[in-house]
Amino acid sequence: MRISILLFLILAFITGCTTTNTQSPKAEQYYQLKILTLENQIKQMQSKIEELEKRKEQTKTEKDRDAILNRLSELSRKQQENITYLEQIKHEIRSLQPEKSGYKQQPKPLPAVIRKRDKYVKYKPVKKYKRIYKKKPVAKRTTREDESYIICYKFYIRNMFKKSEECFNNFISNFPKSKLVSNAYFWIGETYFARKEYPKAIDYYDIILTKFRTSKKIPSALLKEGLAFYQLNDNEGAKIFLEKVINDYPDTNQAAYAKKYIEKYNLK
Repeated sequence: MRISILLFLILAFITGCTTTNTQSPKAEQYYQLKILTLENQIKQMQSKIEELEKRKEQTKTEKDRDAILNRLSELSRKQQENITYLEQIKHEIRSLQPEKSGYKQQPKPLPAVIRKRDKYVKYKPVKKYKRIYKKKPVAKRTTREDESYIICYKFYIRNMFKKSEECFNNFISNFPKSKLVSNAYFWIGETYFARKEYPKAIDYYDIILTKFRTSKKIPSALLKEGLAFYQLNDNEGAKIFLEKVINDYPDTNQAAYAKKYIEKYNLK
């Protein structure tokens, strides 16, 4: 019964996704990948639940029975979290659609001509002046924002991962409009990856992929999310994200690394 409900939700969600507007194709592609990954995780969890149910019936000692029941409870909780996450993704995709009412098309730029007495006349070229040689610009001073970011990054390269995580979180709170915020989220994810807390690392990579779609860290976030899924023994999820790096960012170092990783661990 539980499997049928989950599959129904997933199929209904996928059907809904196909009708979304194509104004943000990369975002929609990413959400489709997340659906496939979640679907695979739900199937794996269901098989584990069925296996534990059989073991529960066969076990004799009360201690072993309690351990199995605790594991069943944990798997059921994770399953419910996945369903909730699917609903969140559905809401995100709906937000990509433009409003039907009040939507105005942006006007096209005017041509480089002006109208004069019913005749179109080209603008006259601007007169050229002698080049004025300016003084060399003064080197840009390091701001408090840059200094804070560098301090957090130094904690990371010194393997002080917990301190680096706390430092980057403070940076995000102190400078929420900084251009380096997406980088800060990525390095927080990296601190969790280094500590082998792969689910938390994935959560922070997801923040970049969903909220900072123009960030330069997107290829790195896709790559590291694929590697995190591989560490969680989810080869299908790893393959999805590694192949997306290769397809969407083929000329990057991340794509080259993803190809080597797929060949090395036979993820084709």
